[in-house]
Order: sequence, then C-alpha cells, then structure tokens
Amino acid sequence: MKRHQINRFKKKKLISLVVDGECEFWYFAMMIRNETNLQITLKPKLPQRKKLVDQFNEVKDSSNHFDKVFWIIDFDKLIEEDRAKPKGSKSPIQEFKEY
Repeated sequence: MKRHQINRFKKKKLISLVVDGECEFWYFAMMIRNETNLQITLKPKLPQRKKLVDQFNEVKDSSNHFDKVFWIIDFDKLIEEDRAKPKGSKSPIQEFKEY
C-alpha cells in the first residue's frame, strides 16, 4: 500500500471573462476554436447592461465564484463616450481608473 497518494486529478481553474460587447465574446470564441490545446468553456453570457458600474459589479460578484476574473473593455468606446459627455459630468475614463 502506498503511504502517499498522488492526486492525479487536478482541479480545473475556473476563469471568468467579463466583456462589454459581442465582438470581444466572438474573439474568445474564435481563439478557443483555433487553439486546440486550450481547455476552456465559454458560456454565452453577455452583459445586458453595459455601463461601467454594472460591469464592475459583475466583476466583483464573479470574483466570489471563480479563481480568476478578467475584465475586458473596448477602450475606444470609453474615449468616444468621453468626447460625447456633457460638460461638468464625470469622465468615463476617470470613472474606469477609479475602479
């Protein structure tokens, strides 16, 4: 009888990707399809609300259930929203930096 048992089954790490749009989701779907050595399951869960605060709350909630959480945003959208913001309101870029 062995004194030490070898753990042959490693637990897969659970990783969450929080993205802000369909394009980013598609990029990861194509990466998983083309990279055969990746063992990742991509669930079709896109955020219904795309405000930064809602995405940040989703990241915080996901951190309780996953080993790692990656938040991927389209920075071009932030720059576009920053240019279109009314004067005196908070900049989306500043808001993102605070998170």
